[in-house]
Amino acid sequence: MSIDLEWSRLDSSLAANLVDLINRQLASTSRPSFIGPIEVTSFDFGSNSPDVELVDMRDIYRDFLEDDEEDGGEWGVGGGDAGTRGAV
Repeated sequence: MSIDLEWSRLDSSLAANLVDLINRQLASTSRPSFIGPIEVTSFDFGSNSPDVELVDMRDIYRDFLEDDEEDGGEWGVGGGDAGTRGAV
């Protein structure tokens, strides 16, 4: 099964947000003393979209859903497709 991506939606605004997000994460991540500050200066998605093929699709592991079940989350388990969103 192939996936159609709307590559045109990945614009410079999204790239700028990714740069900010990555730089904040890099600033707060510990590094060995011999590695100085790391900063991403630009990000570009390019103009040609990749060919993406979905090779395998499986149910979500119950471990990923445990926390939501305990908190009364929205994700249903059992009685249908595991990992599908329940009625809200």
